[in-house]
Amino acid sequence: MATRYWERTWQERGQALELAYGETHPPGMVTSFSWNERPFRCPGACALCFPLAFEVRDPIRHRRDYWLYVTMGLSQPTSKWEVQEARAAGESHSGFGLECAMISPTQTDWATDALSTVS
Repeated sequence: MATRYWERTWQERGQALELAYGETHPPGMVTSFSWNERPFRCPGACALCFPLAFEVRDPIRHRRDYWLYVTMGLSQPTSKWEVQEARAAGESHSGFGLECAMISPTQTDWATDALSTVS
């Protein structure tokens, strides 16, 4: 049951990012983070790359003159019970509570590494 919750909320977050920023580059791809040297593990944490968006016709999105690199999964709750326990304790966030982003005027390989390092 927790797996279905995690998968559903993960998919919802991915859809929200795609709605706001468009298709990733390459389409449908993410850069997974390695957690071998981390004191904690965050299932599914990764970085997404969104290319320039000059000709945007969708009213939700706006023109983007830069490459956008965004983490996804750092604030992902692992289960519905984790969220319920956090809320019962007076917290209003889930997971680690934040995502990070970077922009670059050109496509770059270092941005996803930098996001992995700061996360």
